[in-house]
Amino acid sequence: MRVRLQGDWEAWLDFFLTGVRDVARNAVFTARKLMQTFSEHEQMLGSEGGRQAGTLLRILRAMQKRPLASIPFLCEETGLSFPAISKAINRLEKMKLVREITGQQRGRVFAYVDYMHILNEGLEAYPNEQN
Repeated sequence: MRVRLQGDWEAWLDFFLTGVRDVARNAVFTARKLMQTFSEHEQMLGSEGGRQAGTLLRILRAMQKRPLASIPFLCEETGLSFPAISKAINRLEKMKLVREITGQQRGRVFAYVDYMHILNEGLEAYPNEQN
């Protein structure tokens, strides 16, 4: 209101630019944390993946682009077969890198767990307001 009535643009710009700076800093922090997590997971799969390491890495890299993914999407994205993806997803679940989130037998969707945790950091669930 002071901007409109008194022309106090400097205070408004200071407030606005402070917000832009803070959001940019948070975005850089999140991006760095994601990159570190991706690197750690890729190293882990390279050392613990055994014969499946290449397949596991291809799936993980596809999920870096889309952290919620179905098996058909992963087949299309990686060029791997449905059975190969299914077997590798089971292994990634055992390694706690991905988790199935629908609870269904068909049309399952998998989440890249740590990626989703990083994206959701700082967000708080709103309490149920129903009384």
